[in-house]
Amino acid sequence: MGRRAPPLAFGRGVLLPEGVVLHLPEAGRERLALPFAEVFEGKDIASRVEGARAVAAVGDVTAGEAVRRGVRPRFIVVDFKTKRGPVPQDDAVRTYGDEVERVRSAPATITAALYNAVARAAGRGSTTRIEVEGEEDLAVMPAIIHMEAGATVLYGLPDRGVTAVKVDDESRRLAREFLERFVVERAH
Repeated sequence: MGRRAPPLAFGRGVLLPEGVVLHLPEAGRERLALPFAEVFEGKDIASRVEGARAVAAVGDVTAGEAVRRGVRPRFIVVDFKTKRGPVPQDDAVRTYGDEVERVRSAPATITAALYNAVARAAGRGSTTRIEVEGEEDLAVMPAIIHMEAGATVLYGLPDRGVTAVKVDDESRRLAREFLERFVVERAH
């Protein structure tokens, strides 16, 4: 009889083993539609992150809005798509960042590559653009886990607005608990 693999550790700065894929269960999709914080209009991004130790932005529209409003996120996570179609070639998100990481992550999943790219970007002193082939929206969870306390993670809710999650012990706990519900697939 095979031994069960130990559970994954979702701690700040802890990377996932290569080949791991986290699959969002159907039951988690409903929770994901609920904001983790107050929803506001994109025009208010700058005032909502004022005083934050650092900022991360997940999603093309949210990241682009933040950059256009003078916010300089430590990292952005984008897939160059919005529900209206592809992001224009001249959009600020296409050239943002001193560093670029390219990863794959299918819809409703978080690959180790995406999770670890977020962890590395959160710890860098330079700005990073993480380009996702697939879908980037779930990167908000590792962003909350890996950014330092006092940082703010921005993400968008389609047709509703933007959310700014203040990183602290409570938001990290919620993100960890959410990820612990994912189905774990390990490459052999």
